[in-house]
Amino acid sequence: MRWSLMRLNISQINSILDSWGVRARSFSWMKEGYVNFNFRIESNKGEFVLRGTDTVDVNRLTFKQRYMTELERHGFPYRVPRPIRTNGRRLNTTFDNRLFWLYRYMDGAVRFDLKEGDLKEVARMIGTYHRIVPKMRLEETNRQQDDLDSFRSRTTLWNMSTHLLHIMRKRRKNGHDRVFIEEAHTFLPMMRELDFVGYNALDKYHLHRDITPGNILWKDGKIVALLDFDQMFYKDVMIRDLTPMIYWTCIKGENGGPDLDMARYFLREYSKCRKLSDDELALVPDVLISTMMEYFNFVYWILENAPNRNLAASDLTFLAKTIRWAFRNRESVGKRLSE
Repeated sequence: MRWSLMRLNISQINSILDSWGVRARSFSWMKEGYVNFNFRIESNKGEFVLRGTDTVDVNRLTFKQRYMTELERHGFPYRVPRPIRTNGRRLNTTFDNRLFWLYRYMDGAVRFDLKEGDLKEVARMIGTYHRIVPKMRLEETNRQQDDLDSFRSRTTLWNMSTHLLHIMRKRRKNGHDRVFIEEAHTFLPMMRELDFVGYNALDKYHLHRDITPGNILWKDGKIVALLDFDQMFYKDVMIRDLTPMIYWTCIKGENGGPDLDMARYFLREYSKCRKLSDDELALVPDVLISTMMEYFNFVYWILENAPNRNLAASDLTFLAKTIRWAFRNRESVGKRLSE
């Protein structure tokens, strides 16, 4: 089913906000995000973000909300979206078969032009977060098989197969369909050669898994908030929280090619906060490859379901090319990053 923009009017917004005793004077749709829907609310009680999801899985949403609250309780020095309880002491409410929850609006700006000094700030933030995670000891009650899925390879390949089946059923193939068909078949042998033994030997936790420039808020040159914990249901190795930033700033950046010196600097700064083991460093190229394979599926999903977003078939082509490069050079990349 095609993703569609959640269109709400002020009356509907206030019907939802009634659960918190809040009344909106005005609201605006926040364009950030691909799956969930965020509305900035100007109200009689201040500024809020009303977040609507396309899921009705209350247990999963509640676990995520508890996770963010616990992270703050354990002294995480950056703001996170902390859910506000309704008048009925619930964390969320339902409207039109969707779940909604509310948190205070956090002032700050997203930045994509990150330089070395900025990566140092990001590395410090992730290292601080990772020192707290083992102390939280939260377990999702609705556990899925994904926890046992090394590199989420089974999930990635299943999603890829689903997309290919979807393409086969289409009467007309478009540009990104053709790119997906052409590139997807190359990933199966790559996935089989990833270091599953090394991955399974590392401890795994419920992690953010999507720490990218688009999920970090900055103010006066400092990080003030970490957003969007929607991927933290799946247990993963700590370095899975590092590879998205390596991809977005050191590979996908506007530097004309992969900047391994920048990536090495980022890992070195992270190690000052939480020491990376030799085993973790050796596994970074493989985790980076699996991260980009997840993105490959996600970009196709966006192109099919959210065509108004600023993406094109060329984004799939770039990802496929980068995955092949990383796989072909993973030994030399690993050595460079561990120097």
